[in-house]
Amino acid sequence: MASWLNWGLVYCVICWLASLAIVAAGRRWWAEEGDECPSFDALLRQYGLRARLAMTAAVLFLGPLLPLIALYCSIGMLREHMFWANLARTHREYVFERMHPANLPRPARRYVEEHKPALLDLGFTELGTYLLKPEPVTIHGSCLRSRHGETIGELLFILQETAFSFNTVFEDGMVLETSSVEPVDDLERLTETGKYYCHFVPGCSPAEGYRRHLELAAEIEGDTGCRPMAFHPEQLKEVLTYGNRRFGHVSFELGQMNEPPPAACPAGTPISCEELLDGQRLPAVSSA
Repeated sequence: MASWLNWGLVYCVICWLASLAIVAAGRRWWAEEGDECPSFDALLRQYGLRARLAMTAAVLFLGPLLPLIALYCSIGMLREHMFWANLARTHREYVFERMHPANLPRPARRYVEEHKPALLDLGFTELGTYLLKPEPVTIHGSCLRSRHGETIGELLFILQETAFSFNTVFEDGMVLETSSVEPVDDLERLTETGKYYCHFVPGCSPAEGYRRHLELAAEIEGDTGCRPMAFHPEQLKEVLTYGNRRFGHVSFELGQMNEPPPAACPAGTPISCEELLDGQRLPAVSSA
């Protein structure tokens, strides 16, 4: 009986020490947050003895439950990881829910207000503001069309982060996307297929990103002999839908998607996704 009590006491001491270490680590993390939250020491001074007693009681009574708490948190983290991993391998269609620019999240609104004038000066025209993809990963975007209709630009807000993207479709169906996101190995593999070219320019302004996009588009045209296609403003949804599905098909071929996206664009649209996915030439839709 005494041995069991000894082992139980050792277990409790280890849990209490681990709990104290976690509290100390949390205290350091809290201090590093700076102005974003009040100082830990300031809270202790504000609530005095009550705060210290509450923290001591939490360590004494919850400390022995630390392994169970850690197991519960680990299972939750594993489930969340599996959810996001599966989501990354699932094709998600654009929904194109029109919205007023004033209803954008505040960081997105500031980003659009800051960078849209420079794109308008470069000849872009605004096509609208949309909720492009719904939860669990919402994507808001302000969409623009270049002067000759060969590039669709997007000022995006994804997972609390701002970004831009420029998309050009070539006559053979290849898509060039220039984006401000950080390079990702899986996306770089898409470029190697010659069907979807991902170009990353992190840290660039949208105006500088567009300049680099044009340079690369000219280089691709010179190498392949295929010209960028021009589109009418009303074809925004079809162009972005095609690019999204093209991305999904190439990702599926590389084993990065669980299932391929639909092959055909909505009935009655002027772009044939099936023809492009087969690598055939698309009829010209604009001479601009």
